Amino acid sequence: MELKREGGKRVKVRPSIFVAEDQAYIKEWDAVKAFTSGRLLKISCDDNQLDKWKEEEWKDVRYTSGNVEKELMKTTTFDINFHN
Repeated sequence: MELKREGGKRVKVRPSIFVAEDQAYIKEWDAVKAFTSGRLLKISCDDNQLDKWKEEEWKDVRYTSGNVEKELMKTTTFDINFHN
């Protein structure tokens, strides 16, 4: 593993010099870094709309008269598009 020092110089160190908690973090970080590297993670597709949907959030509104009506609080539209 390499560390970059304040002056910009890079030095190689063994993960075993760190406490166990830091070693576990280093292992996890290395796994994520490897997974997201350009040589392992490649995604491609045609220009397509894969999905589109709308979600509405409703709330019951109670009036002093005792009537209850539904009121639209929020509408969210989702479009999933991929472009090459």
